[in-house]
Amino acid sequence: MSVRVKYILCDFQENEIALDNRGASSMISDWDVSLLKRRINDIDVRVRNEIQEKIFRLGILQEGWDSYNGAPISENAIINAYYFISKIVEDGSLVIKRPVVSPEPNGGVLLKWTENRREFLAWITPHQQNCIYVEMFNGIRRGEKVDSLDKLLFVFKKWLGECLP
Repeated sequence: MSVRVKYILCDFQENEIALDNRGASSMISDWDVSLLKRRINDIDVRVRNEIQEKIFRLGILQEGWDSYNGAPISENAIINAYYFISKIVEDGSLVIKRPVVSPEPNGGVLLKWTENRREFLAWITPHQQNCIYVEMFNGIRRGEKVDSLDKLLFVFKKWLGECLP
């Protein structure tokens, strides 16, 4: 048996905790909540740094890196991918599941998230602030070109909201 209990912290935020048949859970203090938030922020920063390091490593790829005519990854694509990940962390939308980071033969960067049988692909083009996103669910693709990282973040947050229960 599981029960949800609402409680209010000193700052008047309403919160819920789960109790199960193993006994009652103790009250969580403001201090505990702030420590938990700090720990989550630390995780987000570590995940962000790991993803950004993968993005920066793409800069060493030279022409023909894919055994064909793959262009070197452009500085614009690397910088925009870096800033997009930073925006996600600043917004608090980073999920622990890391995106796949891969180079694109045209000199761009691909970031791909998969969550609950849904995919979000963000192609950061080699051109200034041009991004293409694709959402995929049940074999149906939808997407478009956006001209700013802020618009891409908006679409990403919407996609993420649809994925999570």
